[in-house]
Amino acid sequence: MNWWSSAEPGSRVTAPSVIDALDLRALDAHPHLPAILADLRRAEPLLRRWWPQWPAGAPPEEDCRQLLTVAEAQLAPLLGSPDAPPDLALLAGLLAAWQHHRGQEGAALRARRLLTHALQRHPEDVRPLWFLAVLDAMSGKVVEGMWALLRLAAAGAGPRARSAAFWLDYAEVALLAGMPGHAAWALDKVPASAPALGPLRGALSGCTRPSRLADQQPATRVWREHPGELCRWSSHILGLSLPQPPGWIAEPGPWALGRGTFSLRSPPLPGPRGPVQARVALAVAPAHGPVEALVESWFGALSPMPAPAERPDARAWGLDDPARYPEQGGGLLRVIALRAPEPRAPGLGIELPVAPIEGAEPTLLRIPGPLWVVLALDSAQSVAEPAHRAFRSLLRRMVIDGA
Repeated sequence: MNWWSSAEPGSRVTAPSVIDALDLRALDAHPHLPAILADLRRAEPLLRRWWPQWPAGAPPEEDCRQLLTVAEAQLAPLLGSPDAPPDLALLAGLLAAWQHHRGQEGAALRARRLLTHALQRHPEDVRPLWFLAVLDAMSGKVVEGMWALLRLAAAGAGPRARSAAFWLDYAEVALLAGMPGHAAWALDKVPASAPALGPLRGALSGCTRPSRLADQQPATRVWREHPGELCRWSSHILGLSLPQPPGWIAEPGPWALGRGTFSLRSPPLPGPRGPVQARVALAVAPAHGPVEALVESWFGALSPMPAPAERPDARAWGLDDPARYPEQGGGLLRVIALRAPEPRAPGLGIELPVAPIEGAEPTLLRIPGPLWVVLALDSAQSVAEPAHRAFRSLLRRMVIDGA
């Protein structure tokens, strides 16, 4: 008898089970399937994921392969039957995906065919999309799989999946995709009795580190680039996500002396005396006192201004200086400050999926406490219109975690 066959056939386990998200009651009359399904449920914590190293103390991986092979052989004659339950194709797709995790050649294509067929028959069902997303993530397409799970979660797929196993899969893929905030959020939805919860929380703890005000961190540890048609930069330590306007040059800065920085330089903009560049500077610091004193220490005396429409909760100041860029009609400085409260779920609002990086350092968690987020536009008056347009777009699309 295999290691997982110690319980009576048909007995249930308390852990969230993907198989329990399926309606397979029509198989109860089959002479062999109830016992096989019981074995699959008990073996599921091993079967449902790919292991870089087979867990110590677990039965041989070959036993898992054998169980899956036997299960697939018993299901195969039923798949084409008119009396087969609708969820049978989903089960067959799951088994093929788990065979893929065990290294079986061609199993991923078989799983995709079965799950896609189930989706075509029932396009309103979220479960084929869930299983396909996990298959993608475990087949080297982590970013695509995580985006699919994000869309499902945003559409309320968690309750509709009818299983807390959805959130276990969501958390595991989020960890692969460099999204510890999303992983923590998903794990909070899983019953505390789930055996997989401990290892996943351990993995979450291992891939994150707390940040301290006194620390100094290079720009590569503070900022993460998300290339694409609409490039963004995110920072767990600062709790921010920023767009990079097309054509502008990003200069991410470190966390040093109790402050994090980032700047953007525009492409050359046509002015009356030749091209000129505008610049946006960002600084983030602990909200230990009035922001007016902080802004004055960085920029000197400025005049208060109305808050921009894009950020009506901001404080704003400005300065027009004819002596700055005199050949371009003078200079202007516009500064806004926003108070960023400490988020209750750090990372959830700013994370974007990234491909796994072998040997990546742990993610630095957000600096504790409220922060001041200060942005400044430095431009010549001759290019004020395009500079302001880019600045307003940045304000509109910037995300402050938890705000």
